[in-house]
Order: sequence, then structure tokens, then C-alpha cells
Amino acid sequence: MRYGLLAILLLFSCGDDAGDAGNDTDAGNDTDAGQSANTQGFTCNAGQVDFPAVDKTCDTPNDCTFLTHTVDCCGNSVVVGVNASDSDALALFETAEGQCSAMFPGCGCPAGPAEAEDGNSGTPSLISVDCVDNRCVTFVEGS
Repeated sequence: MRYGLLAILLLFSCGDDAGDAGNDTDAGNDTDAGQSANTQGFTCNAGQVDFPAVDKTCDTPNDCTFLTHTVDCCGNSVVVGVNASDSDALALFETAEGQCSAMFPGCGCPAGPAEAEDGNSGTPSLISVDCVDNRCVTFVEGS
């Protein structure tokens, strides 16, 4: 019985499309329902971790940076644009992300390319951030 529960948990953690970082809505970044359009919330699919809400507002692309969030046990990730000025929230995010990533069991499946908010995937070096309609958003260059 114990092994059956473990198998169910692993299946839930990886999902049936473990090679696709887009298995969650809104570019897979697990947006909390209570967040406004100007903040980004994250949840940990591997367990209970408290992520801070981060600000997405911007006036220019220079206001923006991006965060990478692991979404499953294969190591698939999404890259989300956020305001760069709140260093405390960004540091809290990085701490929470480390805790969350460490909670995922090793699934033995390869991670796919990271997914940007434009819905395209690519290597992290091809993902950039821009300020669009006063919101920091990520995109894959050349898509």
C-alpha cells in the first residue's frame, strides 16, 4: 500500500506530460488566484513552501528582471518577468525556490527547454524580458 501511494505521488508530481513545462496554465508559473495583474504568485507543486508575491509593474525594460521557477520533478521550468527593484522579495523568492526544488523527487525524466510567458520554449540564454503594457514579461528571442 505504501508503494502505491508513492507511485501516485510521483505521478501527480510529474504529471502525464512531464516533458512539457507548459502543463500549467499561464505559462506554467502557478499563478495564485488571489494575485492582481501587477503581482505574480507562485506555488510549489512538490510541497508546502511560502513564496512571496513579486511585483511585475514596469515603465521601461530596464525595470525588469526574470525569475526561473521549477514546475515538476523532471526539472522543467518557467521563466517569469518581474520588477527588479524589490531585492527583498527577489531574495525571498530564491530561498523559497531552492526549498521547493529540493522537495521534488528525482523522476528520471529529462527536463525540456524553459518556457517563457509568451508560451514559447528555449534555452535560458534565449529568454529575455521586456516591459509590455507596464508589466514585465518574458519571451523567447527570435520566436
